[in-house]
Amino acid sequence: MEDPPARPSAYDGLTFRLSFGSGVESVKADSASIFGFSTGWARNYEPERDREQHTHARRKRRTLHLGRVTEIEIKVRQQHNTEMGYSQTMVEEVTTEEQILPEEVEKLIKHACFTDAYDASVEIIRIPHPYSEEATLECIHYPARPTHHSNTSPLKKPILFVHGAFHGAWCFGLLQQYYQSRGIDTYAISLRNHGTSFKSNWAAATHIGHLAYDVEVAVRHLFGEEKDIDGEKVQTVRPYILVGHSVGGAVVQRFVSYHSHPTLWNTPACILPACLVTLFAFSPVSPQVTWMRNWWNLHPWAFINAFFRIRPKCVFDGPELVRDGFFTEKTPQPIVDACQARLEEDESLAFMIDLTFQPVFYAGPRAAQKLGTDSNSPLRNKIIVMGATEDKIITKEIWDLAAQTYGQEAVVVDGVGHNGFLDLQWEKVAMELEENIVEALRQTGSQRRE
Repeated sequence: MEDPPARPSAYDGLTFRLSFGSGVESVKADSASIFGFSTGWARNYEPERDREQHTHARRKRRTLHLGRVTEIEIKVRQQHNTEMGYSQTMVEEVTTEEQILPEEVEKLIKHACFTDAYDASVEIIRIPHPYSEEATLECIHYPARPTHHSNTSPLKKPILFVHGAFHGAWCFGLLQQYYQSRGIDTYAISLRNHGTSFKSNWAAATHIGHLAYDVEVAVRHLFGEEKDIDGEKVQTVRPYILVGHSVGGAVVQRFVSYHSHPTLWNTPACILPACLVTLFAFSPVSPQVTWMRNWWNLHPWAFINAFFRIRPKCVFDGPELVRDGFFTEKTPQPIVDACQARLEEDESLAFMIDLTFQPVFYAGPRAAQKLGTDSNSPLRNKIIVMGATEDKIITKEIWDLAAQTYGQEAVVVDGVGHNGFLDLQWEKVAMELEENIVEALRQTGSQRRE
């Protein structure tokens, strides 16, 4: 018999110590002695062997990639048979994985935003909702607790965060803890049918207007106050910052549009924020077919599945879909997995239809432009549009249109994806957000009441 032709092998150059009953010898793996990875077999002639023998050897190789250790164990078995006049060598590769996470990744995924393990510095508020006597909105409050005087932020107004689709108040935990150490009071609410907020009847029929009303309920509860004006008791709100992420940005813009009529500007009845931030969010004026087109280009079958199953969650049903939608290629897999585990089971179909085919700003594009640019507007130069370079959903086309509508230039955060505030670079998002809010509040123009 002839030796099989040599083939390139993944194991060329590796040396295995093989035990043969009568002693130990070393065998160097090469293309002739170990016949390729695809078959795993090779023949070596050793007629001097007097009986069939089985020998085994193992070798391990470990690699580290994105916080996950991969161990490849190569098993080599040789079988010798003198009667047949040959020996056989079989190679088997067994791959196992274990997570030995870099410290920063492990610390991030153990944060309360992923585990709900809040300490005494965090307050969970239940906001009563007019929907029913039992209905409440979940609100996570990080009271201001500056760690050092030199670290205190010049921003003194409280911030209210509103989450995007499939998320809840939990997702802002890293930002809130950072701002807490900077002396900034922050709140994050879960809209109805999200987090531990109340579940409405016919949740699939929840429209964007319903969610905008949830924001109003939260604003009046958290920041409402009664003032004595000319001998009359007037209900108003103290100054606050409003930040909406993704479709939460659409919701807060709809809320603002309901209260943006010029007759309300700079009056006690005005409940507009002192500064509005759309964080990687939708444009206020154009039907949002752009985001759907972006996602269709990435994962058409996910969209088809969502359409035929009438289930919006299908577009994010899987780790690769979650990575493409919310993170970047460099995001460690444990972070992607931690986020996926927290996503809501589904989203309102009516809400997603609203986002796709309706302008977000209820009063129309002219009203949106007037709010952002009119010299008498309380939000002139105080609407911040933020984009992310690695965001595959809210792309430059969307954030540029939003910024132009409000008469601003978009603030672009480099190197982060749609959920950049839940990734390893979350602190970059936190600093950009704070710096731009502080700068916007310094702008000249119509000054909101203090």
